[in-house]
Amino acid sequence: MHEREINIATVAVGGILPEDVAPLMESGVNGIAVSGAIAFAPDIKAATEEFLRLLEPYEKK
Repeated sequence: MHEREINIATVAVGGILPEDVAPLMESGVNGIAVSGAIAFAPDIKAATEEFLRLLEPYEKK
């Protein structure tokens, strides 16, 4: 779609773990849905902080 200049937001959904963040973001997705990974984590705050830290390099400024 990129070669045809079609701009559709893409979001990766389903079973995403911290180790998936970099490969997914580098694939060109616009975002990731990680509600399950956070909601079912033993420490919700730590899981949220880890995902936020991993996403920092991909923030659009």
